[in-house]
Amino acid sequence: MKAMVNLRQLEAFVAVVEQRNFTRAAKTLAISQPAVSFLIHSLEEHLGVQLLERLGRQVRLTPAGEVVYAEAKNILAAQERMHEALASLNSLQAGRVVVGASTIPGEYVLPRLAGEFKALYPRVKIALRIGESTKVAEWLLDRTVDLGVVGVTVDNPQLRFTRIFSDELVVVMPAGHPLAAQPEIALEELVKEPFVLRGAGSGTRQIFEHALLEAGLSPDRLNAVMELDTTRAVLSAVEAGVGVSVVSRWAVAELERSLVARPVAGGHLVRELFLAENTVRYMAPAARRFAEYLVEHGPREGALT
Repeated sequence: MKAMVNLRQLEAFVAVVEQRNFTRAAKTLAISQPAVSFLIHSLEEHLGVQLLERLGRQVRLTPAGEVVYAEAKNILAAQERMHEALASLNSLQAGRVVVGASTIPGEYVLPRLAGEFKALYPRVKIALRIGESTKVAEWLLDRTVDLGVVGVTVDNPQLRFTRIFSDELVVVMPAGHPLAAQPEIALEELVKEPFVLRGAGSGTRQIFEHALLEAGLSPDRLNAVMELDTTRAVLSAVEAGVGVSVVSRWAVAELERSLVARPVAGGHLVRELFLAENTVRYMAPAARRFAEYLVEHGPREGALT
């Protein structure tokens, strides 16, 4: 099998055609004239055709040379476009970032941060996929997202989790509920109430159940009357009087006037939110910069400002 035509041969050929002279082409390419002659000869030998007619110090294209010249220009132009595209990516003048996020950061935090990032890098596109923390981990592993923001870590050697901000969970209930008169709510009181749960893969649910266990209360004691996949659905159920629940403080800003939020007694019920990355996957410059932006500018302790 013959070796493929290389770009250096095409560059030399195009230079000779456009300079109409081997000596001037050599100066343009910053190589010696014998090197240019060797490249042209090897190209003609490889293709099995004569490309140039030598007329003294001048050259003229043969019919075969005209065909090769046109295609060589296209190939070299494509190479230049490739380099320009890579330079645009590296300078964040282009790019696309797909972020997987659990419900709380995906609905209440990342849209604002993505908007701020877009103001700095308007030609970078950001797509957001929302799912439970365990689902985001799956997306990272099958490489359908570039990075993730989740409330629960997963024990997998391919994934790295970096704490970027904290989230306080608060009790939410209808304004007329008996517990609404209290400044804070004890976990012991919550197990007595009809309770609206998040899905099993939710970070909110896992943190809440862990807090119950630390307080000596089994999650099985909860009077769970409904299980829902999103915080918005939980708030709607609470507003409808289905039961009380625990949600992120970030969601409190969207509470209807018919709902109130109270902290959990005995200290803040705080969870960490993490930047999740696939350590065996190449991360494009735009995704890497957005990950850095989240670490640098993410809100702290459940406050949006």
